Amino acid sequence: MPILKILLFGDPRLVVPNMPVEDFGPGLARLLDDMKTTCWTLPGLGLAAPQVGINMRLAFVDLSVGRDPGALHILANPTIIAREGGAIQEEGCLSFPGLFTRIRRPRAITVRAQDERGTWRTLEAEGTLAQAFCHEIDHLDSLLLPDHLVGVARRLFLVRARIARRRWRRLPAARYEHLSR
Repeated sequence: MPILKILLFGDPRLVVPNMPVEDFGPGLARLLDDMKTTCWTLPGLGLAAPQVGINMRLAFVDLSVGRDPGALHILANPTIIAREGGAIQEEGCLSFPGLFTRIRRPRAITVRAQDERGTWRTLEAEGTLAQAFCHEIDHLDSLLLPDHLVGVARRLFLVRARIARRRWRRLPAARYEHLSR
């Protein structure tokens, strides 16, 4: 299974509309396998298809980073149907390697999504799992970390991201696609 290139902040493909998953056949299974290999190699807690240049509403979350098959959650065509509470938590993103910021997320959520076979499921999540679900669903809704920030916090994060691009250009080419801008 190949390691896919992660698109970095600034790539327009990260913020275009994403199409629903309609075909739950072998091609989707191969894509998910490649996405899991990519995410676990970096390592990350989840990955959305738009981050690898596939503009469809597909993501997964795995807080065990591949160590526990029962911890893997496939999110095809997900919708958050309930939110509860709130907490400010530190968050990072594979499309912003090495950068972190604090974002307010629900403490608990309920998500309706399809699995890799197309079966609809309702998933409940709290804490870090809820945060990870929200983060990946944001990618499917074309939202990125700075979209949750306002004022000075947003401006500082964007400055840090622009400065970090120089460092990102030196990351392994097999894992990250870089912009020439």
